[in-house]
Amino acid sequence: MNSPIGLWKSIKKSKDRHCFAKLQNIVHTISFPRAKHKDGSFFGHIQYVDTDSIITSLSYPFRTIVNSDLQWIVNFKPHQFAKMVFTNVTLSECELVVKTSQVDNNEFIIDENFNNEVFVIETNTSLLFLTTTLTRVWPPSIKFRAMITAEETAACLSIDSLSHSKRTKRRNEICTEPTMILTSLSALNLCQDCEEEFTIQAGEHQSVDITFIYWDTNSPYILFYTSVKGKSSSPDLVLRLEIEA
Repeated sequence: MNSPIGLWKSIKKSKDRHCFAKLQNIVHTISFPRAKHKDGSFFGHIQYVDTDSIITSLSYPFRTIVNSDLQWIVNFKPHQFAKMVFTNVTLSECELVVKTSQVDNNEFIIDENFNNEVFVIETNTSLLFLTTTLTRVWPPSIKFRAMITAEETAACLSIDSLSHSKRTKRRNEICTEPTMILTSLSALNLCQDCEEEFTIQAGEHQSVDITFIYWDTNSPYILFYTSVKGKSSSPDLVLRLEIEA
């Protein structure tokens, strides 16, 4: 049966047997020529998402033994921005690679370090590619569940900056949309000790208005400051969050 929510219902058939039924919304599973490897082979499974959905690995809540690449394509309407909330991740010798383009080298890798974590990926794009990548020939397995929603406001967060923060614990964002959401990686549960910097670029004769909707810190050693730079015709406001040990 189809439902706007993704739930598992267990029906006890006998003393030692259960029957499981999964309720979820409709998604499209398709294969098409552009979803190929460089060697010409197709992905083993493609799921196409164009509305608010819950996506899972193939045999969730059980692990899936992976022997070919799997791909989920999120493609919302223009001016709808993809947001992914991972509520259950268990990876073994396998990675999930998040990209905004199939040909783009910028990517964010979800690996075994994210096992049993709940985290969020906000974006400023309506198109995302989520692809499995095997790190060993055998026996890789995957189990994950993620909620995908279309947001009306773009987030000042790039896939490239996520990858950069994982390597160096530092994040630099350039925010250019008229209205954007700025979120620290700690609030997204992606990095707890990163140094982060946001540069907000306003147009000529425009002012910058910042509204804080959430603020929480347990450390007295957090420094938050702003500075203005550039010519009056192209003002930039730099927000910097610095965490000292």
